[in-house]
Amino acid sequence: MSLSAVLLAATPSPTPSETTTPAVPSIRDAHESAAEAASWVEQNWSTWLAISLRVLLILVIAGVLRVFVRRAITKLIDRMNRTAQAVDGTALGGLLVNVERRRQRSQAIGSVLRSVASFLIMGTAALMILATFEINLAPLLASAGVAGVAIGFGARNLVTDFLSGVFMILEDQYGVGDSIDAGVASGEVIEVGLR
Repeated sequence: MSLSAVLLAATPSPTPSETTTPAVPSIRDAHESAAEAASWVEQNWSTWLAISLRVLLILVIAGVLRVFVRRAITKLIDRMNRTAQAVDGTALGGLLVNVERRRQRSQAIGSVLRSVASFLIMGTAALMILATFEINLAPLLASAGVAGVAIGFGARNLVTDFLSGVFMILEDQYGVGDSIDAGVASGEVIEVGLR
């Protein structure tokens, strides 16, 4: 007889009451888990549907509003340019500033207005979507404020140049065709931008 046969003969066989259930889940457990999952989905599907429809509605309204505002600003800028070109050759045109100067100034102002409008509309939509998911916005806005201050201090020169460009355009300090002598450099202005 071999050693394994001796060991098998020496171990007592378990009685029916001592048999253990295998660690593999039974079909009944699987059916119970599936039923619980189905009831959970059935209870929560209306909430998911309402949230997803609200998010979709916010995105659609924000997109339409953004397109509408950007087109309105573009039409306003184009109308300003057409009026300046219409009076260019007339006696009134001689009193107005050069047409190219007005065109570039209005294009720069229009670009700033479009960017600000897009940022405000999409930022508001993003905050509304976060509120739809019941996320507390107070800590998020506070940390965004701190981050904005930090970025402002870090990019101080860029912010200063940008604001100087905005005020230069709004006040019409320099324009196309002006001769400028800044000490180290001098020349004629051929284009005006925000920076």
